[in-house]
Amino acid sequence: MTTTQRPSSAAFSEARARRIVKVSGSTIAAARAQVAISSKLGKTVPKAVSKIARVR
Repeated sequence: MTTTQRPSSAAFSEARARRIVKVSGSTIAAARAQVAISSKLGKTVPKAVSKIARVR
């Protein structure tokens, strides 16, 4: 039997929380379009959008 322990609150706040979020194909396409348009305009996109755009 395996047990999982949640890290202490101090360690948890320092460590980056990772979540797996399922996104649809249209969400990926929209994120890629937003990154392409933003790069042409010289603007930045939120980190979450750029991560979604990198999905295969």
